[in-house]
Amino acid sequence: MSFVCTARDSQPQLIGDSVVVPIGYDDAEPKSYSLLIAFDTMAGGEPSSSFASLSKTMKPIRKPDIGAAWR
Repeated sequence: MSFVCTARDSQPQLIGDSVVVPIGYDDAEPKSYSLLIAFDTMAGGEPSSSFASLSKTMKPIRKPDIGAAWR
């Protein structure tokens, strides 16, 4: 596994009451990694937060056959 940290180069995304922060990818396997931070309010008005690490398998990018248009 060759993890490449991209946390400094990536922008977090606000999705509803959650924030998704891309933290890197694995260049040996097609996977990206993110940190999910969710915010909520519990009964009684107490603020709550939860954290999770996420991994997503990426599909390899297939380069188009540019020459096919000229055949």
